[in-house]
Parts: sequence; structure tokens; C-alpha cells
Amino acid sequence: MVKGSSAAWRLLAAAALFSLVAGCDGDGPNFRATLDNLWPNADGDAWTFELAMSAREGAGLVIYSSPSEVPPLPPPDELAAWLDGGPAGAPDDTGSGVMRLRFDGQVTTESGVTAQNLAEEYFAPIDGVLARRAAGAFPAFLRALAAARPDLRAKLRALPGGPPAPTAAPAANSAYFDEPLFLHGYAWEKTEDHIANYGDLNDEISWLYLTRGLDEGDGFDLQLVPDLADDIYLHGWIRERREIAVETGTYDDCVECLYAVDYGVTALVAEEGEAMGFCRPLSVGLIVYAAGVGPVYSRERHAIPGDFVLGGDSWQRINQASLIGFGGE
Repeated sequence: MVKGSSAAWRLLAAAALFSLVAGCDGDGPNFRATLDNLWPNADGDAWTFELAMSAREGAGLVIYSSPSEVPPLPPPDELAAWLDGGPAGAPDDTGSGVMRLRFDGQVTTESGVTAQNLAEEYFAPIDGVLARRAAGAFPAFLRALAAARPDLRAKLRALPGGPPAPTAAPAANSAYFDEPLFLHGYAWEKTEDHIANYGDLNDEISWLYLTRGLDEGDGFDLQLVPDLADDIYLHGWIRERREIAVETGTYDDCVECLYAVDYGVTALVAEEGEAMGFCRPLSVGLIVYAAGVGPVYSRERHAIPGDFVLGGDSWQRINQASLIGFGGE
């Protein structure tokens, strides 16, 4: 977390009002990380995160002349290095805000699955005041998918709720805000085998956070939106245990999971219908989980084609969430 900015501290002070209980100092008893204690889920439990985000045009995707030339998804170490490295130079747009996740009863999806309701709330500075911001009508993943896979947009527009949000980069000097993809809410479930989400497209698991394999090198794969395509996957890998310091304290022996969404191979087509090449759009993220606390930090980076550069360019987004408050009723 960057310190020293008075604007950032005003944002933190305002965000603390949305936390149910002040965070601990990180000096409590040492927990052995288990699937159960890595994300407490009593009704009323809540987490408040400071968000920092940026967007830029240009670099990020390699364009190939044929689908067969597009390489497969890189291995985890390369993905982690890409996530940590970040693009060079100043971003074209930046933003900040607050996200609050809170377990609030149950919710039933459009597909008929009833699960815990992990409600999302967003707040962003407007004219110097932290104000509530409406979440997007579509989940962040489906909006990213609409940008990454133009061939699926007609199917996405036919889903309940209408068309996805515009996929172009924010206009210059606009109030930029970007919801995280890898850390989100909705219909949430924890079993002895997994922590997962359900969505509205069908009654199958739509997202995986963790599985019972919590040792370094363990991993999982989940086919996403099988009703729409057969080549879009979420991958997860457990990394080396780590210590992390955030606003609520310093936590030892945390579980870090690296994630990647492979959107498959995308054809880039100009307005005149001319094929411009092929690429593999990519979203990579990580979440750090502290035993007894839950998610305390996340970072994600996306390289997605943009409608505003139909010649085959791309836009990149980076989003970071850092815990500034947690608690429960």
C-alpha cells in the first residue's frame, strides 16, 4: 500500500466507516491454514478493501497470422512474472475506491441455485467525497469475456440483463473505476472440497477460489461458461506460503493462489471485415488468504483486445485490492 498521500489517507479514513470491526494487529494465535478458516463465512462477516486501478492502451498481446501459431497458456511461473512485472510507463488512466464484501443471508441465482449471498458494495471518490457506486449490470468476468471474445457477444447480449457494458477503454480525464474480476461476490459456497461461486447461466459451479489442495504446487482447472464455448478456462495454482503486511496487520504463513483466465484464441477483425490476426487474451490474478481472516490482498492484470483499436492493438488493466478493515456481527 502506498503511504504518504493525504488524499489516500482521507480515502482510508472514510472507508473505515464501512468496516464492522477494526482489523487486528496480526499478532494473534498462529492458525494452520485449512479450507474452512481461510475464508470465514458467518452471516455478517465483512471485508473492506482499498482499490487502486489503472488502464493503458498499447502493449500486452502478441498478434499472430494464424490460430495455429498462437502458443498455449504460459506456465504458472511465467504468468506470475507477467503479473508482478506490469507494463512500463505511466498509465493512461488511474482510479481508486473501496470495495466491501459482506455475507448477507442467502441468494437464489437465475438458474435456481440457492447459496450464501456474498454481497458487493463499491465506493468511489466523487468531488472529494466517497460515494456509493453502482456495480455493473453484468459480472466483471462476463464483461471481460465480451471484450476478449467478439464471437460470443451475440450470445452474451441474449442473456438476461441486456448487453454487456462497452468494452472500450475509458475516455481521457473520465472518472475511471474498474471492479475486480478475481475477488468478487454473489452466490458463494464453502464445502469440505472447495470454495466456489454459482452464476446465472446454469446450476453448475461458475467460479473456484480454492479447493482442498492447499500445498504448494496444488492446482485446479474449471471450464467457464460451457453453455457458450468449450475453450474458456479458469486455472488456479497454490504458491509458496508468504507473509504479507496490509493496513489491518502483518500475517504469516498465508496461502497465495495464482489464477489465470484463458479466453481461448481470438480473431481480430477490422471494421471492413478484414482479418488482422489472432491472439490469446489473458487475465491473471492472485489472492492472498490469511487463516482466520480471509482474503487480505489481491492483484490482477488483464491484456484484452479493445474495440477502439480494431487494428489488433490491446488495452491493459491492473487492479489491486488491499484489506483495510474486517469483522462481523
